[in-house]
Amino acid sequence: MRLLKFVFVLVCTFTFAAATSAVSLQATELIPREWRQVLEKRNFHESTTHSNSSNDTKVSVRGKNLTPPDKELKLIRVALGVGVQNYTCTNATTLELLEVPAPIGATATLYDVSCFAENHPDLLHALPDALVQVSENVVYAAATIAQYLFRPLTVIIGDHYFRDACTQMFDFSKTTIDRESGKGKIFFGKLEEKVPAPQLASKGQKEPTGMEANGAVDWLRLSTKEGTVGYKAAYRIVTAGGKPPANCTSYPDGEIFEVPYVAEYWFYK
Repeated sequence: MRLLKFVFVLVCTFTFAAATSAVSLQATELIPREWRQVLEKRNFHESTTHSNSSNDTKVSVRGKNLTPPDKELKLIRVALGVGVQNYTCTNATTLELLEVPAPIGATATLYDVSCFAENHPDLLHALPDALVQVSENVVYAAATIAQYLFRPLTVIIGDHYFRDACTQMFDFSKTTIDRESGKGKIFFGKLEEKVPAPQLASKGQKEPTGMEANGAVDWLRLSTKEGTVGYKAAYRIVTAGGKPPANCTSYPDGEIFEVPYVAEYWFYK
């Protein structure tokens, strides 16, 4: 019964998101004001700084900053990624067992939450912490139900995965067409910067072994690579979960394993 109630809430949430997604995001800041206010209440060794201009905004996180988007760029989409970070405890070249898990990419389903970024940022930033605690299949099922009940609204807008070790892909080609080129939108991302997630970020689900979760994955700034259509920059912020254990003790046979995560992805053009 509790699961059914949660699914109902998710259906309502995604329906609301899709129904009001046609909004202008030009004035929305890289790091939303409500999240900055939370950061300012914590001690990150350096003070959080910001200005009235959205393009000048920088947020100090443990003494480091993500560079803000160029002034000529505009925020055109905010997506919520719900999926897993993948790791291995085996060296891919030598096949030797590793002492520390090595990242081997990620997969996620992308959901449209642009309206939340514009009108309800407090709700948006609560979603990663809430959704990382449940199965991604439950989230997908709720979004699918919302789309079916309220056609032609689109909630599930794309997929995130890695083309290779250095190329992150965000494929919106099945749901969004770029007006200038007439092609489906897709973002091939190159990692430019990363900073640790704030200490207040959700650690995520407990490990299958029952151990406590290991924390939230880093915040990222991504530039475009060849093949990108419709975008010029992207950021991953407000992350929940996704970090591996500190060592491979729980995976003595060198297994590949997954760690659930949720994050906001902000796309600029």
